[in-house]
Amino acid sequence: MIGVIDCSAISRKENSLTSLIRIAGITILERQVRIMRRLEIKKIALIVRSDREKIEKEIKRFSFKDVKIEITTLTEEGRINSPFFAETSKPILYFDGCSIFDERLPERFYEIDRQLAALIPEETLLINQRDKGVRIEADRKNFRFTGIAAVSTGSLKAVDMRKEINVSEEVVNNIIKDTGSPILDISELSTYNYDLRRDQSYTWIYIESRNDNHRAKKELLNNAQKSVLDWPAWFIHRPIEKWITYHICEWPITPNQITLINIVVAFIATYFFATGHLLPAMIFAVATGIIDGLDGKQARVKVMMSKIGKLEEVSDRIYEYSWYLAMAYFLVQRGFGTVPYILFGFLFVFHALDVAVSATFKFKRHVQLDDFGQLERNFRWIGSRRNTNIWTLIPFVLFGHLYEGLIFITVYYGITIAFKIWRAAVHLSKESKRKAV
Repeated sequence: MIGVIDCSAISRKENSLTSLIRIAGITILERQVRIMRRLEIKKIALIVRSDREKIEKEIKRFSFKDVKIEITTLTEEGRINSPFFAETSKPILYFDGCSIFDERLPERFYEIDRQLAALIPEETLLINQRDKGVRIEADRKNFRFTGIAAVSTGSLKAVDMRKEINVSEEVVNNIIKDTGSPILDISELSTYNYDLRRDQSYTWIYIESRNDNHRAKKELLNNAQKSVLDWPAWFIHRPIEKWITYHICEWPITPNQITLINIVVAFIATYFFATGHLLPAMIFAVATGIIDGLDGKQARVKVMMSKIGKLEEVSDRIYEYSWYLAMAYFLVQRGFGTVPYILFGFLFVFHALDVAVSATFKFKRHVQLDDFGQLERNFRWIGSRRNTNIWTLIPFVLFGHLYEGLIFITVYYGITIAFKIWRAAVHLSKESKRKAV
């Protein structure tokens, strides 16, 4: 599929290209190119009316070597043209360079075989948002164009760039005229987000000036937050993570760099646990829990997902169990015999059972066990996990009872695994009974 980004709109408030306004540390243009890269679109054409040099300078700044980006030309009749158009007979993915849209939306347009425009009814928007963006009339209702469409080359070439027009408005009206109002009303889409494990309405943010950066960052951060969390992650880590991400998203730091920082901090905690410096160990362990949430938020806010990020869960488990092993080592050196190592062994076995039960359930039901029902979601708040274990250990460490604390979290994990096995068995047995009937 080929992509087209409209970079022709001028911000009335700043008299500059809207697509070059920086939101959360990157321009809207770069954000939209990153979204297309995630969809494995290799050829992107940019519609430019003025400030061509600025667009070319921005393109050169990109480090994407797997994407070919070209600026469209105009025919003698003032029509949009690009060599990419001749390479496809399928609809082209079109982005309005003024919009930030829900990350789930582009996937609905990828490799689509018909023209389609994503719109939202004006009546569903807040009063101060109803005059934002491009107004479209379709099906006898007033909509706003949310910045994404699948459009034919014919509808693109029908736009007369010699006129002082809004390109997106012309493109969407051409789609409606050519194909009989093919619209995707995003207010009617399913709101469940499987990545974040929660209901989340599809969002659209129309950018008019740099002053929109604050509002857009806050909304992007809200949309980057997972819902199924344990109590420390929700009540303690979450507000701290959002505050930090709000500021560091303006920096050139990548999610992978944050992950590496987190791993270093985690193994510093391991060293302190092993050497008996328990207070600094707990401080670094708690800091690890907070930093662990930053890379995911940074990745979602700046559209910087990577394959390395998917390996984060493995590294999380490695350093978490290095903590328990380091605690056991320290306690053995303090004369507690081999019991601490036995407790570590139980924790490791419980972890293996946890992985096996969770993987089996997801394979059978195609959803995470702790997100399957309300009881499972509620239990996740208090169940044994890295965050809950560390925060549970804090009072034991403060009063000098690490040994008893290690026993407690081992029993705690055992109860958690028993609950998961029970709930998995209940749900899978119900499925088997339905199939039998």
